[in-house]
Amino acid sequence: MAKYFLTHDDDEQADIAPISELEVPPVNELAPVYDHWEKAAHRMLQNLSRNSSAWIFQQPVDAKGLKIPDYFEIVKKPMDFGTIKGKLKDQCYESIGAFMADMELVFYNCKLYNGEISGVGQMGKQVHDEYDKLCEQLCFDFYQV
Repeated sequence: MAKYFLTHDDDEQADIAPISELEVPPVNELAPVYDHWEKAAHRMLQNLSRNSSAWIFQQPVDAKGLKIPDYFEIVKKPMDFGTIKGKLKDQCYESIGAFMADMELVFYNCKLYNGEISGVGQMGKQVHDEYDKLCEQLCFDFYQV
């Protein structure tokens, strides 16, 4: 019977369990499942870029050009889709969780700086809602096991 490793203890010996005990998250039969999470992440960014409000997240915030000099005083860890695409291309992410953390940072920064009721805040919420929907459609939970 096939076996897989569960945990490593201090003696560098691994606990082994039958592969039949391996948890596999449920996946919709119609959902695209890729051989690597990075392909799903690329698909996510591609789909999000089609959203009419996503243009505001495509590149780093130009605080000087937008005449918002306090932006970097408020937003300590800026992030944008262009930077995320570059990090994906350069294979800087160790896991889909790290990719998702950067994606969430984009939306957090938008809300932090613009609030929820401003026009930009509403655009951010719309794109974030689309992101959540795509996470489900692309079965991101599947890649987090």
